Amino acid sequence: MNPPADAAGSHVRGPHFVVGMPRAGTTYVVQRLNQHPEVAAFGESLFFADAWVEPGPDGRCGPDQLETLRRRLVANPLDTNVGEHGPEPDRAGWMKCLGRPELARLVEEVFDRLDPPLSPADVFSAYAAAIATAEGKSVAVEKTPRHVRHVDRILSWFPSARIVVMIRGPEEFLLSYKHKGDTKSAERRDRAERRWHPIGVALLWRSYLRHAMAAVTDHPASTLLVRNEDLRADPDRVLGVIQEFIGVEVVALASVEEGSRANSSFAGERPGLDPAELAWCRWLAGQDARGAGYEVDEASAGVVDLARTGVGVVPWAIDNALDARRRLDGSLLTYARDAIWRRGPV
Repeated sequence: MNPPADAAGSHVRGPHFVVGMPRAGTTYVVQRLNQHPEVAAFGESLFFADAWVEPGPDGRCGPDQLETLRRRLVANPLDTNVGEHGPEPDRAGWMKCLGRPELARLVEEVFDRLDPPLSPADVFSAYAAAIATAEGKSVAVEKTPRHVRHVDRILSWFPSARIVVMIRGPEEFLLSYKHKGDTKSAERRDRAERRWHPIGVALLWRSYLRHAMAAVTDHPASTLLVRNEDLRADPDRVLGVIQEFIGVEVVALASVEEGSRANSSFAGERPGLDPAELAWCRWLAGQDARGAGYEVDEASAGVVDLARTGVGVVPWAIDNALDARRRLDGSLLTYARDAIWRRGPV
């Protein structure tokens, strides 16, 4: 097998990964970890998910496959802590030397140096090492929540990787998901509202939980389960455990802006879910939630409210199916099966 193509980044350790549920604190963890003197934490590359390119029978990617990867990485710039117009050296937890323009150039430079055929591990190692080197760091940590669906794939190419798997209770997940557009622009707020439906999001939570629990069950030595509830209760302790797990010196990490936690917390008066939303959540997610150690009350709601909410799932499903189809190369039915029904109860 050819060595990773980015010899200049050969001193970089990892990569390690943060995966799990969206709305579970993955962004917060990455922005805190990125303040570690050794760690370049970034995301979301989608490399092992939407951007994945299947290698040939020999496990290698040829020129055409590398070109597809290059195109997908350029088209999907990192957004967790990379400034849109340039580096953000004074913003806690954000990249100090890379913004989106610099990142696009970095991707082109990395792929210009690649000498196919190469394995996916070679390509991702070169990409992650280049980011860490540009930031003056020696450990690469990548965050893409939906990579939790592909932990087997990651570990098949990076058997020494450490994977932090983050989860959150179902009602808190639905509440955060429902209000994720509150602080966004009008366009993004409208898009977030179209993505919200208690039935669909409860099924989404259940799918993420099943993949997360399968990952930690199947790969106990390579994974660390982190609950958002524990992170919120004692962030410094949990971050210390994560640092130890990925093999770096445990240091005190500076806090990040309160706005960086907007994915998982609320400013001012706390909103709630209405009875029908709670009922759908508890019916669809309750068994899995209890199996994962969460307390879930019995569901109760009026028949009229449940019927009204149930009808609304049809336009939600159509809109999300169309959105997914625009992003996927493969079968939409295969994607839906994987997203909702693939794993059995935990």
